[in-house]
Parts: sequence; C-alpha cells; structure tokens
Amino acid sequence: MTKGKIFFGIFLAISLLYTTDLKSQSVPLGMHYQAVARDENGKELALKSIDVMFTILTGSPVGTQAYQESYTGVVTSKYGVFSLIIGQGTKTDPNGPDISQVPWEQANHWLKVEIDFGKGFVNMGTMQFMAVPYAMFAYKSLLPGPQGLQGPPGDPASDKQTLSFNGNILSISNGNQVDLGTLNVPHSLSLTGNTLSIYGGNSVTLPNQIQDLNLDVNDTLRITNNSSATAISLKKYLDNTDNQGLSFNSVSNILSITGGTQADLSTLKQSLTFNPSTGFLTISGGNSSDLSAIKLPLTFNQSTSQLSINGGTAADISGLKVPLTFSPSTGLLSANGGTSADLSLLKLPLTYNSSTGILSINGGTAADLSSLKQTISYNQSTYTLSLSSGGSAVIGSLISFRSKKLISVTASSLTDVTYIPSSVDYNDGNAFNAATGDFVAPSTGLYTFSVSYYADGSGGSRKLSIYYNSALYEDLAVEIASGTQITSRSITMKMNANDVVKLVINTGTATQTGTGSFSGFRVY
Repeated sequence: MTKGKIFFGIFLAISLLYTTDLKSQSVPLGMHYQAVARDENGKELALKSIDVMFTILTGSPVGTQAYQESYTGVVTSKYGVFSLIIGQGTKTDPNGPDISQVPWEQANHWLKVEIDFGKGFVNMGTMQFMAVPYAMFAYKSLLPGPQGLQGPPGDPASDKQTLSFNGNILSISNGNQVDLGTLNVPHSLSLTGNTLSIYGGNSVTLPNQIQDLNLDVNDTLRITNNSSATAISLKKYLDNTDNQGLSFNSVSNILSITGGTQADLSTLKQSLTFNPSTGFLTISGGNSSDLSAIKLPLTFNQSTSQLSINGGTAADISGLKVPLTFSPSTGLLSANGGTSADLSLLKLPLTYNSSTGILSINGGTAADLSSLKQTISYNQSTYTLSLSSGGSAVIGSLISFRSKKLISVTASSLTDVTYIPSSVDYNDGNAFNAATGDFVAPSTGLYTFSVSYYADGSGGSRKLSIYYNSALYEDLAVEIASGTQITSRSITMKMNANDVVKLVINTGTATQTGTGSFSGFRVY
C-alpha cells in the first residue's frame, strides 16, 4: 500500500436568503471541504477509495474534541480530487454533539483531518478555522427564542428583521451593516477536464498543457490535444523492419551488414596445442589449462589379480594366470597346460636385496631397482596430489568469497538496484566480481550464498532477491520496513559452469539502498 499525502483547502459558505420571514428560513449546516490525494512522490491517487475523519478541536490544535464525524468509501476523481461537506458525515459517537452544538462563540477552533488509505487512519494535519466558520454561530440567531412580550412597533429587538447581502456588505433591516471584504477566505485550485479554477475566483482553459503520447498501429508517435503537432514515424528504428542482413566471407574473414560497415574477424582465429610432457592445453592468444590431472596410471593387486585404472574401473585378470614350474634338477621350465623349455644351460638364479633394492642374476649383471620405489604426497594449500618420482595432479580448488556494503547510496523508490560492495574480505578462486556484483560459477556443483542487510533511511516495502542468469530465482526477504536488521538469509543452489548469481535490492518506498554483506562458497 502506497502511503498518501493530502493537499487540502476548505471552502466555506454562508447561505443568505432574502426573506421577511426568518421562521421559515432553512439554512444548510456544513462547510465545503475539497482536497487532492497524492502519494509521497506527488503523484495524484486517481480513482482510489479512501476513508476520511474530521475532528473539530476547541481551544488549541490538541484541545478538547467538540465534534467528530467520518466518511467511508470516498472515491477520488481521475485527478485525485475529492469533495465533502463537514457536518454531513456519520458521527463517530451517535450520542455525541451535533455540528450545530459546537461552541464557536466560546473559543477558537481547529480542524483535524485523518485519512485511511487501507491500513488505518493517518493524521494529515490540523488547521485553525478562520472567520467564516463562525457564521455558524450567527445561525443560532435565526432560531426562534423563548416566547416573550412583544414591544412596540419599530423596536428592532422585537420586530421581524431581514438579512441582505450586497457586494461585500452584510446588512440587517433596521440595524447595522458589516463589511466582509476584509475576510481572508482560503482558496483552492481544482482541475476539471482542461479547465483550471480557483474557488471564489476565475477559471482558465488549458487546451494544450495537458498532453498524452500515443503510438498507433502504424508505429507513428503522436501527441494528444494538439492536432497541429508533428507526428513522428518510428518504423526506421524498429529492428524487425530494417532490410538488413549479415554475411561472412570465410576466405577474407570479413563480417558485413547490408547498408553498414564491415568487421575483420581474422584476429579471432585460434588454434589449440597440447604439451604431453607438462599436460598443458593452450589456445593461441589465450590461456592454458593443466590437464595433468587426467593422467590415469594403472595399478595391479597381485593378491586379488585386479588391474585398476586410477579414477576408473578394475578388471579381474586372474584367468590369465599361467603358473610356471621349474625343475632345478632337469633345468626344465614348464607352463601349466603348455610346453616346457630346457633352461639348464641358463641356470642363472635371481637374487634381490630389499635393503639396497639390487636385483642380481647369477653369473650376470645386477640392476638397481631402488628408483622404482614410489611415495604419494598431498599439498592441501594447492590441492595437488604428487608422486615422489615427479608426477602430480590438481584435484580441486577453494571457491569462496565475502563482501561488505558499508555505504548506503541514494536511489529512486521502487527500483531494482544490484548489490555492489564497498569492500571484499576474501575472494578465493576469483569467482566474485566486486565491480558488477556478479558471482560466476567456475564449475558445476552445489553453492551456498548468505545475505545480511540493514534498511537505513526512511521508507519501507523493500525487498532482497537472488537473480540467477538475469532472472528472479527467489525472494530472500520482502516488505522490509525502515530500521529493520536482517541477518543470515541463506540459499543453496545447483549451478553449472559459467552460471551467474547476483543479489538485487528493491528500494520499495525508500530512496536508500541500505547496507549489508553478501558471501558464498562452493559446497561440492
């Protein structure tokens, strides 16, 4: 609900009837009241249903209540104007005093105006009644008094008298006259159609000052209420009406648009190279990627006969075992289920020294196998798994950030503003762009984000939202009132590589963005 403002004036009238018989005279009790309802930006609240309460206070703006009435379902005009008559509403206390019982003659009086825009009455201000309303006290002199003795003819105290009004002069027959020209009667402007009027004064027609823009079916822009104004065709600005097309010459690498310029794209050509020794894949004119982690060494478990590939499946090769038997006495080497070979001439037994890593053949040379021993180590700071022989693989990286917005900036109300931090505590993996407020996922996985916010300044109805690839993903908090502190609103999302997340603040009826923090990290 938009909080409204009321710009108001009071129109007061005294009905003066030319008659010789005051007993039959009917004087309407009431004071005309007209006002314009506007929102806090000054825009008229057109065709809106409101409730109005008038309170007449005696002695001061916070004095004793002398009279109170209300109006329900008052509908403003298309210009936000509404008109009422004070004294003809519904009394809030059926047993309370009537408008005619207000003691105008005893003290000064004030009018308090309250408006209900849908969420309860709001005090719009209190103003003092000036001279004209006290004519209601004069009305009491028109009421018949107690029966008494009639004096001699011509006596003003007992003869019937007549009020008359000429120009600014109010007169009573056989009595005095009063010049009302010096009374300061409040004025108010009203706009009906194209006519601007001041109460009790002149009016002026504004035929060309109130305008609207209209775009017709032929894409022609016109201004209303001025038939002589020039119409503007917007067809040439519409993309779908341009007779243009793109063409590309693969030989010269030239991109062209009909009726426009050309662009040479030859510099965009790139090629990939791979270095097997380092495991790096490189694009010409660009970055390199370490693919060493893709190396998948084989391992064999003799006890289970399982052949495995690192990061992949295993194969049972026990069926391939072909046991060999050797008879030292005959020198025959035999395969189970196969033929035999006479190795008697070779008789070269192997010996292995586990402490030195030396493998020796009797009557032959020796081989040092100590260099084949391998150990594995893991560097937690660089997420690198390494072999003692020199091979390594990067198996992951830390992705996390935390930023703070310490300065609230001015923005228009009802506006979506992207969260831009004033400082960044940390940004591991460089996935968060502090200049644009975007978080770009470096890889597919689960990510968690956390938001804290303080709504400084005035104005409520603010909102915090998470946007995913430029579209609203979820509202984290809505209808945030001024002075509200929101802490640790979290959300977990599954993101693909290069997906973008950002935090958006809707200012609602406020004109400040507020302060807070925005953080996140990759869970898996």
